[in-house]
Amino acid sequence: MSVKRRQKRVQIKILKLLENSKWGQRFQINSKNIETWDNLPLSKASDFGQLYPGKVELSFSTEKVLHWTPTTGTTGISKWIPLTPTLRKSFTRMFLVWAKDILRHYPSIIFGKCFASVSPSSKDDDLDYIQSWTARIISLFVISSHEIKKSISAEEFHICLSKALLKKDLRAISIWSPSYLLNFLNFLKKSDNLAEDDFKKLWPNLKIISCWGDGASAAGLQKLKQLFPKTLVQAKGLLATEGPMTIPLIDLKGGVPLLDDVYFEFIDSNGRLKKLHELEIDAIYEILPSWLGGFPRYQISDLVKVVGFNKAIPLLQFESRKGLTSDLVGEKITEEFAKKTMTQLFSDYVDNDAQSFLMPLQSEINGKVRYSIVTSASKVITELEALLLENPHYALARKQGQISFPKVFHVENPQAALLEASVKAGFGRGDVKPCFLVTNRQIIQQLMIYFEKEIPGLMPFHQQMAQPISPELNQ
Repeated sequence: MSVKRRQKRVQIKILKLLENSKWGQRFQINSKNIETWDNLPLSKASDFGQLYPGKVELSFSTEKVLHWTPTTGTTGISKWIPLTPTLRKSFTRMFLVWAKDILRHYPSIIFGKCFASVSPSSKDDDLDYIQSWTARIISLFVISSHEIKKSISAEEFHICLSKALLKKDLRAISIWSPSYLLNFLNFLKKSDNLAEDDFKKLWPNLKIISCWGDGASAAGLQKLKQLFPKTLVQAKGLLATEGPMTIPLIDLKGGVPLLDDVYFEFIDSNGRLKKLHELEIDAIYEILPSWLGGFPRYQISDLVKVVGFNKAIPLLQFESRKGLTSDLVGEKITEEFAKKTMTQLFSDYVDNDAQSFLMPLQSEINGKVRYSIVTSASKVITELEALLLENPHYALARKQGQISFPKVFHVENPQAALLEASVKAGFGRGDVKPCFLVTNRQIIQQLMIYFEKEIPGLMPFHQQMAQPISPELNQ
């Protein structure tokens, strides 16, 4: 069956689930008239009214809620996401397809244990998202991370993680971010005086590490490949608390869309709406998923790239977040521009094995802004200013004296610093995704406090913010 026909079939299923809901009635949805799909607006979570535990009726579904998951996201705006029976079936099918592919290539995994920590919430058990009969079977092989998620401090978290992970029969590790494992290994390096060459000896039978690996997580994934050369380090597919979108398969580049569980729409660079079968190779699109479990035409704010095709099915790869912008004085630095800058900046630097990122600092006295790069690169980056000036809005603000010369913070592991600063700023560990641009002021403040401790001679944060920033001052 063609991609177009399979997508039309799931679209009709979603219309049937919607038509008796408040959302469906509001927009006059009729499952027998597929054209009523166009009545549905593009939506965000806030459009569906308040979502919270105990809410009896969902606006977009008539199903009961099995479970509520809190999520903060990179914006810091808290929201609760409901898990319905239909959505749990989609998560289960996604897992079974992935597990079948893994077992086909690595059948010996069943003779050991798997550590899984995919759901970021401390209230969740990962098996909550899997149908009970499947979950009971999986539980025989999986080391639970539920108690670990309740850890308060970074040290307590890593001590609990040691008890769970340091097992010789560990065959698979499934986590959300590569920094999750890299930070733990850095903890072992300091606490147990281990060298990087010792890491692979910890798990002699480790077959697969599954984690984010696209966008700003790409460098972290490559570092894990370097540390575990005989282990498959696989990038996860597109996955949100609201629902799954794509699944990785070992023999394919990119993620395979879940054609029978999600109806896909996309917005191209010219603002035109596209369907899955209309996508073109190497093009970048904003993805608009509609799940069987709810959230129709959902603006998840992810940009994806078409990296190939498998039997006419587009293979998708996460590119970056859409809409994240730093615009303190009109400079309009976006996540996409920051990614391009980082890519160009470090193209010739082999020692930058941890992801670097940009963040703005603004004087409390005269409002002048300085962009700072947080990096582990050993050399001073003189090209940063030239690359930033390629942004005409930044160049104008710089010319007008609103922005000063960039600053460099050298730290051993930028993303580890970002994670701990974000946690201290009130974010959940699983809500902190690797990125190229940090704009949240609370996180920036915690980063500066961290730098005061780690970088000798650095001026305290409150003093830096309480003085004018001049082009000559690069303290």
